[in-house]
Amino acid sequence: MLSAEQSPEPSAEQGIEPSVELRQKIPAKYKQELFAGQGQDPSEVLTVVGLSENLPFSFILPDGTFSGLYIEFWKLWSKTNGVPIRFVMAPLQDSLELIKQKNTIHSGLFRTDARAEWADFSLPIHNVQTGIIYNRSISEKSKLRDLKYLVISAQRNSYQEFYVREKYPEIELSTFSNLDEGIEQLVDNKIQAVIAELPSAFAHIAKKGLSGVFTISNEVIVSNNVFALMAKGQPELLAKVNAGIENIPINKIIDLEKKWQPRLKPFFETESTVSTLTGAERKWLSQHASFSLGIDSQWAPFESLNELGEHSGITADYIKYAEQELNIDFTPTLGMTWYEGFEQFNQGKIDIMSAVFYTEERAKTINYTNAYFDIPSVLVIKKTAFYAENLASLGGKKLGIVEGYVFKNLIHQDHPTINIVDVNSVEDGLRKLQSGEIDAFIDSIAVINYEINENEINDLVITSFTPYTLELNMAVRKGLEPLVSILNKTFAAMTEKQKSAIANNWLSIHVQSGTKLSTIIAWVLPITSLLILIIVIFFRMNKRLKVEIDARVVNEQKRITAQQDLAAQKTAMDQHSLVYVTDVNGIITYVNNKFCASSGYSREELIGQNHDILNPSDHSKDYWRNMLLGVSKDEFWHDEVRNKAKNGQLYWVDTTIVPLYDNQQQLSGFTSISTDITHQKEIIARLAEAKKQAEVANESKTNFLANMSHEIRTPMNGVIGMTNLLLDTQLNPEQSGFAKTVRNSAESLLSVINDILDYSKVEAGMLELEPLEFDLSVLLHDLGSSLAFQAHNKGLELICPANLMPSQSFIGDPGRIRQILNNLVGNAIKFTEQGEVSVHCKVQGASLNSTTLFFEVTDTGIGLSQEDQNKLFERFSQADGSTTRKYGGTGLGLSISKQLVELMGGKIGINSVKGEGSTFWFTVNVANSSKKLITESYDSLKDQKILVVDDNLTNRTLLGLLLTKWKVEHTLVDSGPLALEALRQAVEKDVPYNIAILDMQMPEMNGFQLAEKIKQDSRLCSDLSLMMLTSQGKRGDATKLKAAGFSGYLNKPIDQSILYNSLLTITGVNSPDQSLITAYSAREYPKFKARILVVEDNPVNQKVAQGLLKKFGVQVDLAANGQEALHSLEHLPFDLVLMDCQMPVMDGYEATQQIRLEDSKVLDRGIPIIAMTANSMQGDKEKCLAAGMDDFISKPVSPSKLQEALTRWLSEFKS
Repeated sequence: MLSAEQSPEPSAEQGIEPSVELRQKIPAKYKQELFAGQGQDPSEVLTVVGLSENLPFSFILPDGTFSGLYIEFWKLWSKTNGVPIRFVMAPLQDSLELIKQKNTIHSGLFRTDARAEWADFSLPIHNVQTGIIYNRSISEKSKLRDLKYLVISAQRNSYQEFYVREKYPEIELSTFSNLDEGIEQLVDNKIQAVIAELPSAFAHIAKKGLSGVFTISNEVIVSNNVFALMAKGQPELLAKVNAGIENIPINKIIDLEKKWQPRLKPFFETESTVSTLTGAERKWLSQHASFSLGIDSQWAPFESLNELGEHSGITADYIKYAEQELNIDFTPTLGMTWYEGFEQFNQGKIDIMSAVFYTEERAKTINYTNAYFDIPSVLVIKKTAFYAENLASLGGKKLGIVEGYVFKNLIHQDHPTINIVDVNSVEDGLRKLQSGEIDAFIDSIAVINYEINENEINDLVITSFTPYTLELNMAVRKGLEPLVSILNKTFAAMTEKQKSAIANNWLSIHVQSGTKLSTIIAWVLPITSLLILIIVIFFRMNKRLKVEIDARVVNEQKRITAQQDLAAQKTAMDQHSLVYVTDVNGIITYVNNKFCASSGYSREELIGQNHDILNPSDHSKDYWRNMLLGVSKDEFWHDEVRNKAKNGQLYWVDTTIVPLYDNQQQLSGFTSISTDITHQKEIIARLAEAKKQAEVANESKTNFLANMSHEIRTPMNGVIGMTNLLLDTQLNPEQSGFAKTVRNSAESLLSVINDILDYSKVEAGMLELEPLEFDLSVLLHDLGSSLAFQAHNKGLELICPANLMPSQSFIGDPGRIRQILNNLVGNAIKFTEQGEVSVHCKVQGASLNSTTLFFEVTDTGIGLSQEDQNKLFERFSQADGSTTRKYGGTGLGLSISKQLVELMGGKIGINSVKGEGSTFWFTVNVANSSKKLITESYDSLKDQKILVVDDNLTNRTLLGLLLTKWKVEHTLVDSGPLALEALRQAVEKDVPYNIAILDMQMPEMNGFQLAEKIKQDSRLCSDLSLMMLTSQGKRGDATKLKAAGFSGYLNKPIDQSILYNSLLTITGVNSPDQSLITAYSAREYPKFKARILVVEDNPVNQKVAQGLLKKFGVQVDLAANGQEALHSLEHLPFDLVLMDCQMPVMDGYEATQQIRLEDSKVLDRGIPIIAMTANSMQGDKEKCLAAGMDDFISKPVSPSKLQEALTRWLSEFKS
């Protein structure tokens, strides 16, 4: 809400000029609206910034319209003062940044000390009260201080939470995140009360349809004024805003408030205090929000401290009224008597005294308010003492008076023979009277009566009234003179009902006077009763006559009002609608001016004519006959009709026809009420044509992108495919480097193409998912394998612990999940110069049918500022221009990833600190699969003892977890010296290690140097096998490692199966030989005894396909087009066809259809056909499947994708 702000606010030093730097800080989505007026006179248009989600004050409707009390208030301000405005809607923190622009104000916020440091505030425009809402189980409306026994709640980090925790620490307060949640908890009886701002609470309750369900407390917890605010340094703007507020008629503001807050008292009432204040007084009040208050803590019932130590009593209620009306705070000063407080007041240390009697002497140094309460004073004596008829009878007696009270000087002047004795308080005076220290005591009847009843005093009696009436005034110290007039107007605005309520709440007066008073009462009572009886009889007679007269006046007024309403309705209808009336035969009997203007006929030309005069023959006679038949059956008829004007021009009307009846309820005619919709019809026609043209343009764009994709992917398949084949040959380091650069460049270009194609799908709304069954651990392993080279080429550790994920099958789109991960990991590698990139996955939530997967990609790269994070997922957006120049990229990847994540029911986000790295995370929802995956057994190494040496904590931890999973005894160390020490200790204890796994790159002593140290000590190396792990392997390492005595050599990230098989081979379980164990020897391409026909017209791509397929041991035949393929399939037996789609003579689609025909001459009409095409646009795969193909691989063809396809279709041919 308005009061709930925890974010840091802009400082005053930042100024208000719309500098380039400041424009960059403003969120991009506001810039177009905020700077729309640049280049014009700044005084022409005032920008009003509102909160986008602040029911009922300002909010955005589903159709984008701005609405709310404050929105309509500023529209009224604009209309009243002739100043054009524009609205910008934003969340709270954004709105505070936006109003730093010149000629920009906030629609309405509370005043806080933090805001006052950098902003100026207008006159108050509204007031928001905080109250208590109870659920149905609470019937009585308790005060806030009495709610210790209830479960109550407030919005988290709101003004209400802080207020209750500070003022009422004994209350056990819970919190909720938003009002909707709090109301739901109230309905479910999880809590019994909610403390909230009442307007917002009522709006949310109404939105949920729960009006009338809850009980609302009468107690106003706190009341805050609302102000417009603007950046400091704009006095002309502040003056213009304030003058405009004063110009608005009060009754119009009241109408707005009653419209939006029907249950609450309007802030701007004609009799309200604020409306009677001058502009200067309101301005002064907005700058002075808190005052210290001197009180008398022992003067009940006027004022005292209750059991909670709070200021209470008649005076306290007047103070509370002023606080609520003026939105200011009075803070009582405690721990001193009234006299001591008055001394502090005279010294200027206390701002206001709550109750001071007027004297001319004091008036010389004190600013008095008008008297706000008066009550007579009385004399009190002991019952057993003399009878004091009045003050004159106290000559020579001791009279007690509270020290500092005005009575002292007045009585001394009027009765100099009375001996006046000062007492500390009323209680002290009564006690001295009881003890005989004084003979009588004087004070107000209310105070005396309260003390006698409260303390059950039986030996004292009120004997008589005195001529001195006690008038309570407030005293205001010098320097605060405007407050005197403000308080006077505040109390003057109180109704008699309000004043009576305060008095009746505290006063219960019982006067026990002497004999003379009783005698007077005995005489007066009968006379008064008789007078009252006469008055009552007269009143009743007069009232009965008045009721009759009033009833006649009301009836006459109703008749006049009804006639005026009918006349007004007719006038309004004539201004907007086309109206004509006919008899039962369709003869026109009445037309209005609007109808004449549209048809071009005069009234004389139309009256007496049949309504067919307007029929352009577009509608048949049956059409009109059915219309008249329907209306004749006491129904109304509605349709859009085309009429013909006098000049022959056609125009459209939206028409409603209703029947008319005479006094005998017989059908007498028809009334037609229409609206001219010709313009709307023209717009609809133009929109339809524009839509048709847009669809044609979109189809052309789609065809262009499809052709572009095919034309680029075809040569790219040759480049990447041939490069992969080249890298599998014997190359020297320089040649290998050149080839890898070619492949990486080609893959980067392919990534850009994929982004562009995906972006076109996003724009067309054609981005779709393909649900498939997949193994999560396999997906993560393939990800690590595909990106390992890119990471290691930069000297980075890539940590992708797929090995630790349980083999579990899900149903989702693994291709899209991998696309997101590829983008995030690729970016992490791109923007990280040293350190590591890690990928983690976990199950965040699961149900019977679905699971939420949580992925996290963490790097130690450049990190991002908060400003860059806010725009990161926008299209074509990167951190800044320098980032694009340094690292490249289209700026589409993260935007597409966000679309994909949302398509899979998830969310995506980032946590980052500039210069410290980033963590990207996302969630996706997948379906659970009933398929049970076969879990491999890893028990063959349980008798081994292994030492792991790696300086990277993450890698070391992952290897430790794997070895624990395999039940292998192991030790983890982070350096060469510690490894040597561990090996020596194991030998000395006669429990030596069987294998040592060494990292190649370590500080102090790398893997080669450590191996050399081990080999130099015969005790350590006698039965120890060495395995090397590296992130930066290069050609020639294998030879060097074998010469250094290593038994195995693997690249990171480590594949679980490869590492396990390699260790088995080293230990002799898997028939060891003398060759070095590598990833290639631990895993090879599967072999298939099959014959495959490749149908491809591009010679380069033919060679690529042949080279790739040879790795799988298959026999390959070639065909250059579909016709050649049919010929081959008619004469030779094949096990599978790889079919290109776009070829001359006969393309792949037609060839597949010919193969599948019942009368086809091919040897096997059901042969598996896999599309191998450069077409990868939306719908291409579906087109291939519709033609009869069985699977789909897009170019460039990767060995892994080809292997997956062959395994799916040739599993029975696997050797």
